[in-house]
Amino acid sequence: MRILSLLIVLLPSIATASTLEGVIQSVKNWNPMAVEFKEGKVLIVLNDYRLTSEIYKSILKNGICTAVWFKKPNALDGVEEITILNKHRGSGYIFEGGESKCKEMGKLSDDDVHVYLWNNTRLP
Repeated sequence: MRILSLLIVLLPSIATASTLEGVIQSVKNWNPMAVEFKEGKVLIVLNDYRLTSEIYKSILKNGICTAVWFKKPNALDGVEEITILNKHRGSGYIFEGGESKCKEMGKLSDDDVHVYLWNNTRLP
């Protein structure tokens, strides 16, 4: 019984650690200052003064969602929202979705991806 209780307590933290590691691997090409995962929300802070819409789109399309499309395990398990901010955490974008939205985006043409992405994005 004690082992079962311990597993119930530790299992969410193991899943969180693997999801965080998956996100870190997905965005490492953009050299983020910080990547955090807490309560279903991913926060990525870039080491740039300015975060353009093109950089945001590239991170999601060529980084984070790519892990889902190539079926990497635990890529976005438990993720409900992805926030990408500039160096000072003053501006950025929030993608309202996780694995299911990335899967849906993967089925779309390039033109439709653009529309889909912005329909699921809001400002912080």
